[in-house]
Amino acid sequence: MKSFKSNIITLYENCRNNWDKDLSKRLQEIETDWELSDLKPFHNLRSNAVFYGFQRGVPIVLKLGNDNELSREATALKAFEGFGVVRILNQKQNALLMEHILPGVTLKSYFPDQDLEAIQIVGDVLKKLHLASFSEIQFPSLETWLKNLDKAWPLPTRLLEKGRRLRDNLLHSSPPHVLLHGDLHSENILQNKTGWSVIDPKGVIGDPTYDVATFIRNPMEDLLNLEKAPQIILTRISEFSKKESFDPERLRNWCFVQSLLAWTWALEDENNTQTHVFKNLTDFFETLLIL
Repeated sequence: MKSFKSNIITLYENCRNNWDKDLSKRLQEIETDWELSDLKPFHNLRSNAVFYGFQRGVPIVLKLGNDNELSREATALKAFEGFGVVRILNQKQNALLMEHILPGVTLKSYFPDQDLEAIQIVGDVLKKLHLASFSEIQFPSLETWLKNLDKAWPLPTRLLEKGRRLRDNLLHSSPPHVLLHGDLHSENILQNKTGWSVIDPKGVIGDPTYDVATFIRNPMEDLLNLEKAPQIILTRISEFSKKESFDPERLRNWCFVQSLLAWTWALEDENNTQTHVFKNLTDFFETLLIL
């Protein structure tokens, strides 16, 4: 346990949320309360501390973080229960215990050589997810999220005006609303023993096309580094249009609006790396809109 604590302190002492200054003590309490063992950290972390291990011999994942964020995630997971998401096993303040999806290979592993297969998998995943019932009281709307574009941002006026115009058109012409995942990129779709499971839903109400667009524009940095990126994106849009009857123009427009929205979020977070990525992604999709 001593070496484990040392590893955790080293990994998370600079965590930007800094929600708990005594992480090792908190972990020890949770280990005892929930009968957990052999906890090890995942290393590809952003804002939360996430571990894998066992509960009485059964593989689990433990997520620790900001209680508001984890509560929202738990609410979304409960709403999507039975529709292809990871199962919650237990929950308490600042902690969420879930089943460990195994083998756990992400759909990103299909990129770019098996992209047509990935498109089919995402289509199947979304057909299940978007059947979930929801309460408008529990979840925000896309309209609320997208109000962020109305703020005064240090961005090119041309892009902001285009983004606001496309946003308004998309919202006013939306098909019937569903409960959206809200961040359905390929690393949030994991292989289980019989198919695929979804993790980390945000839970937002709106146009089902929004979730498709999130997949289409990811993995962002990998896409932007490929010379054939426009071909990949256009093929994805074409396939979702033919096989799942999504409007290709809506898909393109959502890709642009999402990229611009994410750019504003990166600016809010003062994340220079992500700001640069989303700037390039927005420019990329602006060009794609006229192809």
